[in-house]
Amino acid sequence: MTRHFLIAILATLLLASCSPSAKEKATVIDKLEAELKESSQKNIADTAKVKVLLSDYSAYIKSFPTDSLTPIYLMKSAKFYDLILLRDSAIYCYNEVYTKFPGYPKAHLALFSEAFIYANEKHDLAKAETLYKEYMTKFPKTKLAASAALELHNLGKTPDQIMAEMDSLRQLRKDSTMAKH
Repeated sequence: MTRHFLIAILATLLLASCSPSAKEKATVIDKLEAELKESSQKNIADTAKVKVLLSDYSAYIKSFPTDSLTPIYLMKSAKFYDLILLRDSAIYCYNEVYTKFPGYPKAHLALFSEAFIYANEKHDLAKAETLYKEYMTKFPKTKLAASAALELHNLGKTPDQIMAEMDSLRQLRKDSTMAKH
């Protein structure tokens, strides 16, 4: 029995020494991000590299779920998923940040972004309403609170309806100003 125990310990140590550290994985990710940024500045869309980067983010997140870089990589993943129109994956990443990293300084942005995707991309107005209300309740003093209130107010309205409402308000203000003079 002790021989099996000793073999198990040695195997664990061997596997641990073979797996790359968080720092090594982060360095690989940094390099790939830099390459993508360079391509982007040249107006080159390198979807193959984006897929590799998303895979690297995912591997890092799975390997180091409580690391300080994990919420950052989740947020970056969400943005890429949103850009390549994989909305459910973006929502998943934003939700992971908001629920698992509430102390992360951009956790509130993750909640707002999730609500925004539900409202404007998935057209799930009930879910968007719930999330915007949660945002306004939990983060009333952030810069995005006013935007959340505006999004909630305009939820389900067409651009024409929003413009008509704005024109109406402008006219009311104009009439009010003229009445005072």
